[in-house]
Amino acid sequence: MMSLGQQQKLVQELRREFGPGILENTPFPEPYCADKSRVKAIYLGCDPSNKYCRDLEYVFALPKGNPPMFRRMVSLIGENLRRVGLRWDSVYAQNLCRNYFALETAKNVHLWKAVAGRWIPILRDELGQFKSDIPVLLSAEVLYSVLLKSRSQPRTPKEFYSCSQGAPIPVPADENQLSRPLIPFYRHWYYDLKRQEWRRYRAAVADCLPEVTRGS
Repeated sequence: MMSLGQQQKLVQELRREFGPGILENTPFPEPYCADKSRVKAIYLGCDPSNKYCRDLEYVFALPKGNPPMFRRMVSLIGENLRRVGLRWDSVYAQNLCRNYFALETAKNVHLWKAVAGRWIPILRDELGQFKSDIPVLLSAEVLYSVLLKSRSQPRTPKEFYSCSQGAPIPVPADENQLSRPLIPFYRHWYYDLKRQEWRRYRAAVADCLPEVTRGS
């Protein structure tokens, strides 16, 4: 993991390269992991930027004790995890970009994608602590778009969630830059796994997890 000094140095490098859209706030939020020996999947966010605070202790404001405005988000994500047999205490939660941006991801996609290129190899190395069959759950489509290799055929969220032929779950390791299985697991309300139209997708996600990840 990066020391505070390494984080501060990287922030200054990013600001020189990309400008003031990169905030100077450090330390970055820590990844959340209750117990590495119990990790069954990696839950990946975009970055810690938000309009409420710039001093999160952990990504997604986990665990308890972080700002209350994040509790609903954490609860909703937790419900989706449970629908495929996972829980917060059985995932390793991390952001792709760990630095804070001046704007939230949806309002900052061009800059975010440029900076993400610097973080991808760092994340790939970090995830090397887990077995290669441990999948990465992608919380947003923008993560899929930057992680997919250029030679691979991109698929829409609707193709994945409708279990369309040609949109395999998981996205194979050799088609993405993290070199491990990727599973779209989008936070957007339309892709909430409680919806009946996604019941096949819900089952497909559970079925493609390694044997050790089933149940909780």
